[in-house]
Amino acid sequence: MIVDGDAQVLVNGRFVLRLGPGQFFGELALLDDEPRSATVAAMNQLSTLSIAAFNFRSLLKSNASITYKVLLALCHRLRAAERSRL
Repeated sequence: MIVDGDAQVLVNGRFVLRLGPGQFFGELALLDDEPRSATVAAMNQLSTLSIAAFNFRSLLKSNASITYKVLLALCHRLRAAERSRL
């Protein structure tokens, strides 16, 4: 999760999204143990928080509001990816 600063998300070297405080990345790899699907690079001084996969999964199982927010973020990203293909 980004605490302070901005980051850019790149897929195949192409800019797709800007992230800022309160936004997160890396959740797909934490959920399915697959390789990352994008590169995230700091655009300026960046402060982040991180969580290990086993802690993340446990957190999702025990906290429905966090799980819902992660699902919403994934839905937004999927819809944006679909729109960019049209």
